[in-house]
Amino acid sequence: LAYKRSRWALEAYSLFSAVQVPSAGGATYSAVLGAGTHGDYRLTDLVAATADVTYANLSNTNMSYETAEMGTRFTVPIRDEATRPYIDARAVYMNLNDLYLGDATTGRNSTTPSTRYSRGFGGLAGVGVEHSMFGSFLLSTEISALRNRMTTYRSTGAMPASGTNMWATTY
Repeated sequence: LAYKRSRWALEAYSLFSAVQVPSAGGATYSAVLGAGTHGDYRLTDLVAATADVTYANLSNTNMSYETAEMGTRFTVPIRDEATRPYIDARAVYMNLNDLYLGDATTGRNSTTPSTRYSRGFGGLAGVGVEHSMFGSFLLSTEISALRNRMTTYRSTGAMPASGTNMWATTY
């Protein structure tokens, strides 16, 4: 009698992100908590097509973001082992809302925050480990880096003109 892994997998996870975006005084760093859903279809024992959706809104700077991700998971071949390392590579679409502390005319920090909305495409690379606890229950963890080229739009207040481009980095 042997277990046969399903080709389909669906899992929910919590996430903690450290996000860096530019602001008038240099860069703004935010710590954001959220949740995500991961689905994959195993093409072979070592390769799976993946899709993820995340939403993170608990932040120390009133930042929130959502992502939609499509990509591939490569599993390192270890036969009959309960623990399997993997590598993820994904294309990402991201929406980000945050406060912008700056004055458009002087470029210096301001006490009156403006809100901005940004969106754009990027890529994600990650490494992780999944451990088979029993039956179809897995425990997994991953460390990843995400880099997106964002176009920023002003929601309120004074800040650079709508359509300004920036890079957003998330770990």
